[in-house]
Amino acid sequence: MKFLTSKDLITSKMLSTSPLKREVQHDFHRRFITPSVWKVQKDHIQTIASRSFIALQKNFAKELSRIIKLVIYEEFSLSEARRLSKRIFIDFYKKAYILGVKASGAGISTGYSLFINKPSIMPEVSPQEDKWSQLSAKDELSFWNKFLKNASNSTKMVSSYDYRILMYVRALEAHYDAGRVIGAPYNSVVYWVKNKGHSICPGCTYMSQISPIPKELVVTTPKAGMCSCLSNCKCSIKIVPKSYEEVQKIKRESPSKEEIIKEMKRRKYN
Repeated sequence: MKFLTSKDLITSKMLSTSPLKREVQHDFHRRFITPSVWKVQKDHIQTIASRSFIALQKNFAKELSRIIKLVIYEEFSLSEARRLSKRIFIDFYKKAYILGVKASGAGISTGYSLFINKPSIMPEVSPQEDKWSQLSAKDELSFWNKFLKNASNSTKMVSSYDYRILMYVRALEAHYDAGRVIGAPYNSVVYWVKNKGHSICPGCTYMSQISPIPKELVVTTPKAGMCSCLSNCKCSIKIVPKSYEEVQKIKRESPSKEEIIKEMKRRKYN
């Protein structure tokens, strides 16, 4: 069984260096409106992006449910349903990723007049980011296509597939969080936060124990599938910008990326 997938951040080359333009924007905002005001504005932008993402998830669920209906009632052939699914997955994954990048603070307007009149914008993503987003969507699509095949051969009611659809909708959160991590200022650390009242899997326990870790060492996000809890994960991530010196100190005390992957694999399969 393949452990690393296209959805994991370890497979992304964007984590080593943030796109220069975005990093300049982060620095401009912190200097222009002061770090404390920047944090307030970033939190505001994150609220806007989070609400937009929730609406995106609802629309994603509707689209997936519609495809299942078309297959079950034989209005679409399996090949037609898969072609439509590919377009939908790529489109929604891209939108989720961009909203995640926006939530990182990259959605704050760059100019003074824009900041006054239109504080929230949709950030640009690089071709490398767009390509990775598509690969992530296709990775998840491979599982969805198997699900479609089973649905096409089944006599079950559409409602019986609601939970399976919910799993794919939840998995979209991992891509949103990936955007938050990659879009965050380079000198940021990430906390893996346990949801109180819920038991967590060995992988989530480990990620929580080694938190915080520098952004560049993050290999996955909740619900991405690297942990054994898969899309049922109840954890979340908190991203905190730090000084260069603070991040370097935390990095020296953190396990390497290779060590993190090795331990996550051990905990998932042992």
